Amino acid sequence: MDKLEQLSRLTALVEAAGGRVDGRKKLHKLTYLCQRAGTDLGQGFVFHMYGVYSPSLARDVEEAEAWQLLAEKEGEGGGWYRISTGPAAAASRDNTGAFNPAGLNLVSQLAGESPATLEVLSTIAYLWDAGYREPRLRAKLLQLKGHLEPCFSDAYSLAGRLELTK
Repeated sequence: MDKLEQLSRLTALVEAAGGRVDGRKKLHKLTYLCQRAGTDLGQGFVFHMYGVYSPSLARDVEEAEAWQLLAEKEGEGGGWYRISTGPAAAASRDNTGAFNPAGLNLVSQLAGESPATLEVLSTIAYLWDAGYREPRLRAKLLQLKGHLEPCFSDAYSLAGRLELTK
């Protein structure tokens, strides 16, 4: 996939989230889960302090902003960023190529979830893919994300409902 197609697909993800994503961390989690569900966005992920992270996604947001496909603005009070579709987003729809939209459907379902819940959910999926199963999965999740334990129940419920651990 060429770069313009990749940026157009990233724009389609933001559109699927309702035209905006509040927070860079949330964008990384949604992108990871979108790709995991079968929509190729051309991103590679590593596990980082805040969960799944893609260095290429961070660069692609900047490039998409330069092409006016996305707009990134600092949120009120600072410390977070709102990523929304830009003025050229509508014109980019023809550049997405043929791809599996399943991940975009998942993004639509998850767009309203909190960044913390998405951090736990994406960590559950990441650990599942790494071969962790209960009770090891829960123990590792507690070790990595114990500070987010209040979100565990919601994230596990979502993982089951969306069949992310099957």
